[in-house]
Amino acid sequence: MVEARYLRQVLVAEIGERGQRAISRATARTAKDGLAGEVAARYAERAGFSELARDTEPPTAPTFVVEPAARAVVEGALSALAAIVAATR
Repeated sequence: MVEARYLRQVLVAEIGERGQRAISRATARTAKDGLAGEVAARYAERAGFSELARDTEPPTAPTFVVEPAARAVVEGALSALAAIVAATR
């Protein structure tokens, strides 16, 4: 069972309970310095990633997550979010 604080993510079909478990075992890669790195680190921590790796280069969406299984979950969630944004415009 996934922690209750991640329930919103579990309810997203592209993430689900399996995806949230993958995220909880994954390492998120964020920029080492600057506001963008701090914001990315906060989001990754709140999303439930087990570790953060701080890089000197800014991350891109495909390389934000280190483990392939968690990367697929994040990419699916990004696609769902883009569809939601497009539908509301």
